[in-house]
Amino acid sequence: MAVKIAAWNVREGLAQPNEMPEAVEHIKQLDADVVVLSDAFSLRNTLHGSQTETLHEATGELINEGYSFRAIEYKDTEPFRHDRHLAVLSRLQARSSAIRLATRNTLELKVKDPASHEEIHVIGAHFDDRCESTREQHVRALIEHLEGAGDFVALAGDLNAMHASDKRARFVRSRPVRLIAQHLSSDYRRGGADRLIGMAQGDSLDLLKQHGLEDADWRHKPTWSAGLPLLQWQLDRIMLSDRLKLERFERAEPTQVSDHRAITATVFAA
Repeated sequence: MAVKIAAWNVREGLAQPNEMPEAVEHIKQLDADVVVLSDAFSLRNTLHGSQTETLHEATGELINEGYSFRAIEYKDTEPFRHDRHLAVLSRLQARSSAIRLATRNTLELKVKDPASHEEIHVIGAHFDDRCESTREQHVRALIEHLEGAGDFVALAGDLNAMHASDKRARFVRSRPVRLIAQHLSSDYRRGGADRLIGMAQGDSLDLLKQHGLEDADWRHKPTWSAGLPLLQWQLDRIMLSDRLKLERFERAEPTQVSDHRAITATVFAA
């Protein structure tokens, strides 16, 4: 028996009355043993209409499906306009702990592979989308945390980073794209383009690879869309240590809840 791990940026959908029912149903359909939800919810984002009662309803439904529910507020060093939370669900018996990845909080879950009884460390993470140097800080803090953690590690979540060798990343870094970005019509659009160019550098993912974590999706299929077919990139990832073997990787269909696609990796300790 293997362990199925899922990752999905749900764009605060667990606390939004209009989005919550579809978000919970999609999580059920993923049928994963461990689910990492980046931007799972906010309780103070009035723009999105977040409601505490909606979150309680969502967690109740997921608990009825056999999941334990753990969440942590990011508490960024450079805060956003409102609170943001990462959540991790598990159908397996698990121990959890909070981790500070330099500038924001995240969660680690330790679960047992039912077949081998080896302990798997699942790190749920949402790396900052604003700067590659900040993402590198996340990675260095994670590497330090994982010293002595054992051979079976999975990092899952919205890492806001591309592999430098990915053809879509090379396109984003190209001189024509950089020139276009400089001449966009508003500060908001220029800022968004600059963040995307930073995500295409690949330094943070190279650092993870140097320390033994490999992408479960070697084809680098896009998981985030800017709304047009050609404007899609792989930002969400499940990365595995060498002795955590991949049995199956899947990318879910798009939803109305989020501009991110959920991904799953079925793994076993060997």
